[in-house]
Amino acid sequence: LQTATATVSNFNIPGNIQNAQVIFDTASQRSYISEKLRHLLNLPKLRTENIVINVFGNSKSSVKKVDVVPVQFNCGDKTIMIECISTPFLCLDIENQNYKT
Repeated sequence: LQTATATVSNFNIPGNIQNAQVIFDTASQRSYISEKLRHLLNLPKLRTENIVINVFGNSKSSVKKVDVVPVQFNCGDKTIMIECISTPFLCLDIENQNYKT
């Protein structure tokens, strides 16, 4: 998975800006934001949806009722608004993996 650091904000609250780690998952059909970052930005709920979620690192899927929130990505002098699904976590801890630091 590709990752980057991005500046995100709440379009309703000028100055409420956070740096966030972004994961680009080209196989995903939706965009997601952690509930922790959602609360830091004080993002409003646009609507609620029922969706099937398969969390990265977990083989089980489940149907969940989720909030959809607007996230503003700041790219220089331009901003991009993306609707994201608010979720408690984006992936499980990776266990039993051999890697070099």
